[in-house]
Amino acid sequence: MSRKGVGLAAFDRSRLTSAQYASHGSNLRSANAQALETQLAVFRSLLQQFAQTHAKDIRSNPTFRAQFARMCAAIGVDPLASSSSSSSGGKAGEGGSIWAQLLGRSVNDFYFELAVRVVEVCGETRGENGGV
Repeated sequence: MSRKGVGLAAFDRSRLTSAQYASHGSNLRSANAQALETQLAVFRSLLQQFAQTHAKDIRSNPTFRAQFARMCAAIGVDPLASSSSSSSGGKAGEGGSIWAQLLGRSVNDFYFELAVRVVEVCGETRGENGGV
């Protein structure tokens, strides 16, 4: 009849088992983190490639731009977010968002053009709704 779990040896065995579980858990977390980093790098690369390939459509076609923005929002990416103030891996001094760099323009240019269009529409509809 074996009496496991009794005496000082049980404490040592319990401590050893806990240490082994902690070590195995740490190894799993590190392997999963590395796999996730690899997947995110591949995803970012493919998304950048898509943005470069379709940059002209994204800039000129409002429907395509809206669909691109919807796709980015669905996966939790903000295409207009600035990477200059965050630590998203951009090089120092580049400024602007990764999307602005990929699309060959700054986001400020996009907002400026948008503001000009809004002013034009307001001017055109001034007689109908007071320009609002």
